Amino acid sequence: MSLNLITGKKLENLHDALSNTGTDGTGALLREGAAAYLNSIVNKKFPFTTQQVKDCIVVAMTSDGAASSQAEIFKKANDYHYKF
Repeated sequence: MSLNLITGKKLENLHDALSNTGTDGTGALLREGAAAYLNSIVNKKFPFTTQQVKDCIVVAMTSDGAASSQAEIFKKANDYHYKF
């Protein structure tokens, strides 16, 4: 699934996702999801595996509300405030 189709914007790499300025749930999910993806690769104690991050992003793209909710969860994990 192409992020271009989801967002309507050209996103070629993780830097584009991290630096997007979208204020809706999708924009937040792109930022926090990209950060979570990178954290899952480099931090063995990160609360999500890389596959879980990818799966959560796909599911959350079903609506702006779902995207916003998942972005908040990733934000907590990225900021080390996530509780199981």
